[in-house]
Amino acid sequence: MNKQKLIEKYESLKGIWNSPGSIPALECFLQDLYQLTEPQKVVIPKFVAEYIKEYKETNQNIYNLLTEYPPEIGSWLDGNYKKRLDTFARAWLDCYEIEKEKLYTVEIPDPHNHIWMHTVLSRAPKGLVRVCMINNSEWKSIRQYHLTEAQIKKDFEWAWQFAKPVEEVE
Repeated sequence: MNKQKLIEKYESLKGIWNSPGSIPALECFLQDLYQLTEPQKVVIPKFVAEYIKEYKETNQNIYNLLTEYPPEIGSWLDGNYKKRLDTFARAWLDCYEIEKEKLYTVEIPDPHNHIWMHTVLSRAPKGLVRVCMINNSEWKSIRQYHLTEAQIKKDFEWAWQFAKPVEEVE
């Protein structure tokens, strides 16, 4: 239960408790709740979130989670072990946000220098990535052409050299 739900729960009791001293006690309790700070959500990569979720669904504990883990978790932890272990534990105990993956567009250079045609990587149905030619000068703003590094490198490692970060538009 989070802080706001507790506040709502006890505010709903106003007027219900009628015994002597209950109203001042309730007010005192609510004041303490208002002053509580919510734990800050830690930000973790999607694969770490999936790992935590999988373990929680099988009623495992954090000890089991950290004694035998897959290589990708080990690589992530090795990046800055103490800090990431703390982050991992906070994500397990409190709550977390999934790190927003960087997105890229990939335009493959055209040796024929076609003015209106662009050879690009595109997301097809079912998550497949394909090479396609398009005739649209606004293609970089269309979501189907925004790919993650993993999506690009899965089948088109050679095209990574042409990847350009998508500029965030608020």
